[in-house]
Amino acid sequence: MANDIKQLYSKKDAISTRLREARASAGYRFAKDFSGAIDIPYITYSQHESGKRSVKPEQLLIYSENLKVSVQWLLTGHDVDVKSDQIDISLLFEIYDQVLRIVQSMSLSMSQRDILKMSCNIYNAFRSNKNSEAGLFKIIVNHLAELSLKKHLA
Repeated sequence: MANDIKQLYSKKDAISTRLREARASAGYRFAKDFSGAIDIPYITYSQHESGKRSVKPEQLLIYSENLKVSVQWLLTGHDVDVKSDQIDISLLFEIYDQVLRIVQSMSLSMSQRDILKMSCNIYNAFRSNKNSEAGLFKIIVNHLAELSLKKHLA
């Protein structure tokens, strides 16, 4: 539970940092200037930007539209490539097959669900980094090496 609270605060801090960056990039020198331009109370916006108050989804939409950044970027720090919004099923199956083969060859004990989850994580890492085939293999090996190390240390 303490970790959940830490993660919540670190996410709020990260969003507040990105809000400040986006506001400055959009040409608003002060938080008060931006809040006035979008007709949001200064106290509310300043608390979002300082991380003292959580940002509601509808407020994220307003901020993203007015700051010309995506909601995805405000939440995660990463933008979504419009073209990569669709899932390449054949690539995902290829990754799943490779992960399954490596897991079996390493005699690791993993459920099909865990293999699928790992395959999805690898797929997302590959798509977000726009890596080559060599990069894909490296991502797979890194994920499996990390898993193997965790199991070895446990």
